[in-house]
Amino acid sequence: MFDADASPERPVSPVSSASTAEVTAGHDVSTINRTLDGSFIHDDGHLMEYGSKHWIRVTQLDPNTTSKSLKYMFYPYGGDEAFVLWDNGVVGYVGFENKYMADLGVEKMDAFIPCRQTQALCVTRVTLEDVLIAKSTAYSQKGLAPLLYSECPVHFITQFIELHRQPCCCAAELVEEIRRAPRPVLSRVLSALTELRSNWISLEEFREALVKQLLRHIVKDDSMELGTNCGTFLGELFVMGLLTGDPFYLASRILQRGVHCTSQIDNICRIAHVCASMPFPISKASFWALVGQMTMNVSDPLRAALRDNMRQFQQSMELFPSVQSVIPKNSWSFAKENNGSRLSSESKSRTLYISHLPPLLPQQTLMELLSMCGVVNKVRVCRGSGYTTLFAFVEMSTAREARATLRLNRMNLLGCSIRVQIARNSIQDTQSEDAIVDTDGTVKRGCLFSQHGRSLAVAAAAGEKGISI
Repeated sequence: MFDADASPERPVSPVSSASTAEVTAGHDVSTINRTLDGSFIHDDGHLMEYGSKHWIRVTQLDPNTTSKSLKYMFYPYGGDEAFVLWDNGVVGYVGFENKYMADLGVEKMDAFIPCRQTQALCVTRVTLEDVLIAKSTAYSQKGLAPLLYSECPVHFITQFIELHRQPCCCAAELVEEIRRAPRPVLSRVLSALTELRSNWISLEEFREALVKQLLRHIVKDDSMELGTNCGTFLGELFVMGLLTGDPFYLASRILQRGVHCTSQIDNICRIAHVCASMPFPISKASFWALVGQMTMNVSDPLRAALRDNMRQFQQSMELFPSVQSVIPKNSWSFAKENNGSRLSSESKSRTLYISHLPPLLPQQTLMELLSMCGVVNKVRVCRGSGYTTLFAFVEMSTAREARATLRLNRMNLLGCSIRVQIARNSIQDTQSEDAIVDTDGTVKRGCLFSQHGRSLAVAAAAGEKGISI
């Protein structure tokens, strides 16, 4: 095999005007005449399924690096093919047909920070045996189940869905995994679905197939069907805005078709439980009235399942007192009752500390929950170092409303049991989306925290940069 140090001159193409003394990153692939490279005599690269015989390994890649972006990164150095896998981080492999180009890639890219990367890469040469093992690992990660249960970034799951040739089959496979998946896996799936591109040509086909598969398992008359994952997941799709419409109306229609086993009841009611915070009061009341009526028309164990869900609904209602009983009916009574509570000495009693918030929770959902307990003046979402969940400081208009909000403590949101308590300090700064209140207590404009409809993670990121959203 020819070595770069064995000859004073590297073989170059006769059509290239490049210097024979130095190969730089600006040269194209024609700089080296591949027909003069005799390394194939001693190389077993032809035994592989790839055309490339020389490979390099790239680590320290950002989590959002794809095979396509990795190949594009090494294209100026003659990279012919590339793939990535998850191995305690994103690891990439790039193949070259020519040994000198592979050496050039290592020389130029090692300890270098390319465009769209946040840290210096670590680039080394690897043997064909290592590449075969890595490719086998990457192939095993192409299945949906391995991706769901691994620690790889959720965008790997998103890419798997978007690149699937049959979106309907992909939706069916996904629902089969959802049925028996633990809560963390459900959160990963929801995260992956939120990252689906809006211009994906098969988005509507996939979404329709996903809903059909979920409904098929919800209405399935099977006494052996355990768990309520399908109902929970369908409700979460409504809450996160991935599905539009009235979830309570949908649940009522399914319930009116008749139920024959407890798993059907639990899954149907689970849709309503998950969507309890959504603003559909009439259809919500109609659904639970229908559940109460059905308890008189069925026998055990169906009656027991219906009553259990009714009790769960009543317990959740105790968390949210009537909005009219908390929020004054007009601005005049509002000003009279809360004029004293707006003094700075009482601001701490109106400020709440809420922790264990899921990053994917929509801002609108949090705002609706808080608004059910009173008028919200300010919201600040923050991210703690080393924590996967977020925390927030919320200022209510009165101390009474802040105490009412304490009833949200230990409420389950997207699998996270949130904590609510009175904060030690009040919110000191002012932002553009805060509520505007006159000196007499009149609210001129409500809090605009959720006006953009994004997730809490976006609000936390904006807070770190010192901007308002």
